[in-house]
Order: sequence, then structure tokens, then C-alpha cells
Amino acid sequence: NTQKKDEGRGYPSLVGETLGIGISHVPADRYLPFERWDDDSLPPEPSLEALTAIMFDVLDLVSRHGSAVLTGDGGDPLLLPTPMSDQIGRVPVASLLTDVFRAWRLGMHPPLGIRSRVVEWFGESDEIPGWLGSDLLKVFDARARRQEIHNNRNVDRTARRNARNEVIDPWWISTFESFDPGATGRPVELRYPFFDLRLASFVLRLPSFPWCVNKYVLREATRGRLPEAVRVRSKAPFAGNSWGAEGQWSSQRALELIEATSEMESFVDVRKFRAMVDSDSLLTNDTLSAWAAISLAMWLRCDADAGAPNETV
Repeated sequence: NTQKKDEGRGYPSLVGETLGIGISHVPADRYLPFERWDDDSLPPEPSLEALTAIMFDVLDLVSRHGSAVLTGDGGDPLLLPTPMSDQIGRVPVASLLTDVFRAWRLGMHPPLGIRSRVVEWFGESDEIPGWLGSDLLKVFDARARRQEIHNNRNVDRTARRNARNEVIDPWWISTFESFDPGATGRPVELRYPFFDLRLASFVLRLPSFPWCVNKYVLREATRGRLPEAVRVRSKAPFAGNSWGAEGQWSSQRALELIEATSEMESFVDVRKFRAMVDSDSLLTNDTLSAWAAISLAMWLRCDADAGAPNETV
């Protein structure tokens, strides 16, 4: 695997040293998609998260020290700034200009939101995966469900509507349930400080500029508490492919898996799936629905193996 390794280990080590706490690292680039799904890391329900073994190992490590762990989930959506174009008509012009000026004085560049406006004007595509099985479509209106989710994610909720919609997205329910001790089988509870109602209520009332640009309010709140190298560093994307599957899954491998999993006939039209996937773009942002099919097939196969009686010799 030639993926670039994540070079961010030094920052948490620096924080641990400053705060006087120990720190352990779990290198994520050592894991493969669906690792140990046939053993101890199979999710209780079908999941797009193929690297559950990472979290399970982290929870095993945490369990040696305590029964709860704090996570940073929710920080990005809670501090998501609303572009200038989306604030017009929702924020008094004088207040908006004052906020923009303050941001500029601090060297910030408030997002204009022109691209998002164009997308909103022309609307999103209502296409659904063309390979969904006919049996599934008889009992499930995929297009209507997609439109329902889209509508819920675009409700107009004041000048911070983008952040509000992100924070209350139904996707979070699935995330919380996936890491509940009853699902992980580990005696460790995940807690989410950024979803504390008091904190969320306060932050969602803040003007986008300058407070939410580049998480300015959080950086100011940690002044003198975190090392400057950490407090002012730029947000860095995760190194490598976020699904951990680049170069490991081809169209042929996916087809073989789906064809060998008889239960998939209720969900996937294999003939159409074969015609639509391409080995060079199987796991790109444009074909993530293929990853959903792969994950479901793996889950069905591993779940069936887990439920099968052990053979005796």
C-alpha cells in the first residue's frame, strides 16, 4: 500500500505533553476494509463504516483506563459558517457588513457561497442508483425517500441554518447508535461535548463572521490552554482514502462478492450493477453507492457465517 501516512501524530503528542497526560496512538493505515468483520468487529446492523476494527481497538484501549471517552464529533457542523449569500435577507445589512468587516480585519476571507447558490437554483439531481433491485423498488420508494432527506437537510432555520441542519441531521442518530456499548460490545460509553445542549444553543446563536470562520471562536477559547502550534494550525484533511479501500476493491471483486451472496438478489440487479461500475472509478465520490452495495454484501455474508452452527470433527 503506497498511501501517504498521516503525519498528524506530533500534534496530539504535543497536547498530551502540555496537559501532562499520557497518549497512545492507533495507526489507522494498518487496517483493511471489513477487517475482523468475520470475527469481533461486525456491526450489529449493515453499515457503510468498513473500518470498525479501528474503533473497537481504540475502545479496548480506553477500557483499560475508564468507562467513558470524549469525542470531537459535531465540531465541524456546529461551527459551520453560513456563506454571505445565504445571510442576505436573514441578517440586517448593517450587522452583516459589520461582521464581514471584522472578519476582514482579522485576515479572514468569509465564504461568499456563490457555488451553493447556483446548486440551489438549479436543484440537485434526483437520480438514485440505477442498479437497485426490482424487488426492493416494489416496497421502497427510493426517490421519495431521497427527496424527504434532502428537504429535511435544507429547512430554513435562521442565519445559521446550514449549521443547524447539519447538527440535527438524522445521520447522527445512526452514528450514536453504532457506538453505543450495546452495539460495540465494549464497556465504554462515548460522550459528545459538542452536542451538549447548552454549548450548541450558545454556538448556534453566534454570527458566522468572524466567530465560525476557521473555527475562530474555538481557537480563541483555547488561547493559553493549548500549544500555539496546535491552536493556530490549519485544518488538515485525512491522509489517504477516507474509506481505506483505494486499490483494494475492483469492479470484478465487487461483482464476485455480490453474485456469491444470494440475499443480495433482493437489493441489487447484478446485470445493471455490472454495466454501471468501472474498475477505475468504483470508489470515487461519484460512485459511492457502489460502496454501499459492497458493504451490505459483506455484512450479509459475515452475519450468515456468524449465525451458522460450528462444525464438529
